[in-house]
Amino acid sequence: MLAAGANPYLNAVIGGWHVSGIFRWTSGFPITIDNGFTWSTDWNIEGDAEPNGPSPKASNPKNAIVNGVDIGPDIFANPAAAEAAFRPEWPGESGVRNNVIGDGMFNIDTGVSKDFSLGEGRRLEFTW
Repeated sequence: MLAAGANPYLNAVIGGWHVSGIFRWTSGFPITIDNGFTWSTDWNIEGDAEPNGPSPKASNPKNAIVNGVDIGPDIFANPAAAEAAFRPEWPGESGVRNNVIGDGMFNIDTGVSKDFSLGEGRRLEFTW
């Protein structure tokens, strides 16, 4: 134990410190690209889009600008290229589910606290 024999005044300054942390790392959620408002397989059930090639990469949602118009948040950095990467399914096809993976999360949170003894059975703690 570090400075176990320190006097009470020194112990009040250097003793009672605690450090804590939380580490989080997750993959992104799977995303299904929808056909929109087309019903090629059934009159009432719209399907999932078919990829034309490799699926585009998803990124943090940002407001997308298409033809100079702000269309709001979009998970694709280039919405026009992402739309071109998919086609509606043809009759008899059902499309592909979960073929785009969204952004994951990486986060480290830390905490520091200090205990002060206020006599027998009592203490004061500051946490940051």
